[in-house]
Amino acid sequence: MGVVLQSALYRSERDLERLSALGARVRLVKGAYKEPKTVAYQKKSEVDAAYTRMVQAVLTTGHFPAIATHDPAMIRFTLDFARYRKWPPTVSNFKCCTAFEEISKPHL
Repeated sequence: MGVVLQSALYRSERDLERLSALGARVRLVKGAYKEPKTVAYQKKSEVDAAYTRMVQAVLTTGHFPAIATHDPAMIRFTLDFARYRKWPPTVSNFKCCTAFEEISKPHL
């Protein structure tokens, strides 16, 4: 069992800290719903910034994290950060669209 966090929500970064400290499995998504501005970022750039911060956190302190996105820029960021952190591909759990296959192929 695990938890899904939406980076679009203001509270998600704090939730991620608490859940990581507990050893919870977390799946990170950007968020697909139009939430009110009282609880969520409204601009794509703000959601993307929160998502990248949370990707870094979950790949640094998370326990078997899952990263979910259809955004090619976020897929690239996640792959680059995972390589930087030297995550072996066998322990990575990326749930992405088919663009993942093209982005992750070595370029000759």
